[in-house]
Amino acid sequence: MVEDFGRVLMREARGLGFADCVTRHSASLTGLGRSGNWAGVREELIATQADVEQGVIDLRDEKLAHLISLGGWLRALEISTSAVEANSSAAQAKVLEQPDLANYFAGGLKTLPPELVHAPPFEKIRAAVNGICLNAKQIGRRSPTDVRAIHTAVGAANEAIRQVN
Repeated sequence: MVEDFGRVLMREARGLGFADCVTRHSASLTGLGRSGNWAGVREELIATQADVEQGVIDLRDEKLAHLISLGGWLRALEISTSAVEANSSAAQAKVLEQPDLANYFAGGLKTLPPELVHAPPFEKIRAAVNGICLNAKQIGRRSPTDVRAIHTAVGAANEAIRQVN
């Protein structure tokens, strides 16, 4: 699963012109994922996201930067929920508690141009992110059902993103 994520990340990064900055993080992400260091994966993904965001901002496209960040966060959350579902524990589920990030991305989706906001894939993405926001508010009460609900919402958002391409 980690290797698949790495390949997708590199393919998308090449298409956007950010392969160099993503390559710097790729080996670390793969190694951390293989060792099960999900906190380390999260930190490395945050660093990767920051580099890609800066590259997009340098292109002067803030909305694109936000969407790329959203896509990276959603994919990382999908991988994290899969790992937590497989080896459920309260400590691992705590990693999923990201209400501030969920709210940040939900707010950013509201700022897209109307023709995008009302396009079917973006409506699905917005609905999924709003579902994640609701589930993220369950801080401290992560059950396998909560993790499954987040995983389902994230999967729906990622499927909608694939439809945009």
